[in-house]
Amino acid sequence: MRNAHGEFLMISGKSYKKIRAMQYRSYFHCLTRNCPAYYVLVELSRRPRLTRHHAHAEHCPQCQ
Repeated sequence: MRNAHGEFLMISGKSYKKIRAMQYRSYFHCLTRNCPAYYVLVELSRRPRLTRHHAHAEHCPQCQ
């Protein structure tokens, strides 16, 4: 999803914002401050691959 505030990814009701984009790779971080959860979208082939890195922090309101 894209709007005036940037690009976002919704997975299981949780929102992630695109923070960094490199060639064929995009990083989407959790919207909660200091939460280490993020996804990496790799688009090197015809089938893009989405991988999750780190779990949400205990204080993250998206997890509750």
